[in-house]
Parts: sequence; C-alpha cells; structure tokens
Amino acid sequence: MEKELRVINDVVFVLQTRANGKRYVEFYAIVFNSLSRNMGGYYERILPEAVANADLTRWCAKKNHDINLLLGTSWAGTAQYEIDKRGVKTIIEVGDTTIWQDTVKEIERGDLCCASFEFYLNSGGSEWLEETDAEGKTYEVRNVKSIAKITDLSPVVEPAYLGTEGMIVATREYNEYKAPKEEQPTEGETDTKQAENQLAIELELIDLACKM
Repeated sequence: MEKELRVINDVVFVLQTRANGKRYVEFYAIVFNSLSRNMGGYYERILPEAVANADLTRWCAKKNHDINLLLGTSWAGTAQYEIDKRGVKTIIEVGDTTIWQDTVKEIERGDLCCASFEFYLNSGGSEWLEETDAEGKTYEVRNVKSIAKITDLSPVVEPAYLGTEGMIVATREYNEYKAPKEEQPTEGETDTKQAENQLAIELELIDLACKM
C-alpha cells in the first residue's frame, strides 16, 4: 500500500466548550460524494462505503501534517472522529501548548481554512468512470470505494504545500486507465505525458493558493 494525501478547501472549523469544561475544535476532514477539483485531467470522489472498514485505531492530527505541530492523537484520546452522512468529522481537544494557542488564533482569524487526510487504499479500492456534465463535456472520475487505513486527519493552511507527492498513486492509475483508450506511446512520450500531468497538478495547486 502507498500513502495518499488529499485536501479539502473552504473548511468550517468550529470551536466549542463541552459540558466537561474542555474546549474542542471540530471540522470535516473527509466529505462524501463531493467531486474534487481538477487533479491534472481527472477528478475524484470519496464514496461513503470507502471508510466503512477503514482502520482508524491509530491516527493523529498534525497541523500541516508536521509532526512538530502535533495537535492530538487517537491513542491518547485527544483526537476523535465521528462518521455521519456528510463525511468524517474530526474532533480534537484543545490543549494548553503554544502550538494550540497559535492554532486557535489562526482558526479564529480564518487563516486555517483547509483540511487534509492521509490514507492507504485496499487493493482494488478505487474505480474509474467516465461522466458527463450539464454541458455535455466528458471527464474521468476516480471513485474511492475502499480505504484500508487512515493515519492523519488534520487542519492545513493551504493546499499548495502538499505538492504532487500525495497524488502519485491516483495519477499513475489515471495513466493506466487512459492507456488502453489511446495509442501506446513511446518511452519518451510517456515521460513527456507524465511531466505534463505533474505540471498541470502543480499549476492547479498554485492557482488554488492564489485564490485563497
């Protein structure tokens, strides 16, 4: 299994104090049935059944996926999750560390506006479909239907810092899915196509960051 990373934009972070007197931040790190942004020629959708049997026994929340910015862990009980019709809600207990003080300020000011999750797919855990939009244009969609485990559900400042590393698996699948439909390229053409796909992803991420 290979690690994958995804980002959700325009996330609403909710800070609240519960009956136990502790303060928590809640947000959706995974949203079901929502079509992603363009990922370099294709789109992606997380199906509700994708997390039905996912291993969530050991995961953590790290701002920007940085281990030095740890916010909570499942094993300490400071990071929890709930699955509902909308998606996977992350619930993190606000700590009294400097990291948390900065994080709360960033949430209140709106600096933190994205969420990200790290996951590993089961073999055959995705399927590719060709769909048509209202204008009659066709596009490819990767439906994620079976996740093996989730290791990180975290708030992030912006999507651009993730680069293309977290989408290597999906992009490779996309190229394999498209290959039978097209004339088999030469080795040089394959390298060029992969470079073009990677450039398209990077440009899309930069564009998203500029719009935030």
